Amino acid sequence: IVICEGDELVVNFKNNITGNMTNIDGSGNTSTLHFHGIREKSRPWSDGVPFVTQCPVTPMKDFSYGFNTSVDGAPPGTYWYHSHVGAQRTNGAYGALIIKEKGTYAIVEENIIDDAANTL
Repeated sequence: IVICEGDELVVNFKNNITGNMTNIDGSGNTSTLHFHGIREKSRPWSDGVPFVTQCPVTPMKDFSYGFNTSVDGAPPGTYWYHSHVGAQRTNGAYGALIIKEKGTYAIVEENIIDDAANTL
């Protein structure tokens, strides 16, 4: 995910986990997202830590995550997001979050950092 300083990020998360899976906390097939290093000042209930800042997202349910870089303590830099449930993070439920400094950037097709087709 690449955004710029001053942007608002909205992630419409849908838990599509199927099959039998038991997490370390005993819950089955639940998930969350945590944006590591983002303060979540305006949405503390959606920080992604199950049973601490939010209830886990159950199978086939949606949850809206997001923050505004100017409001929520997210200065330009490199961060990451990940699941905070069981071994999901170590099994690949994570990714990069880059917040660029506010400015004008030329779009050069061969230098695409991320593609909307890359999904978790």
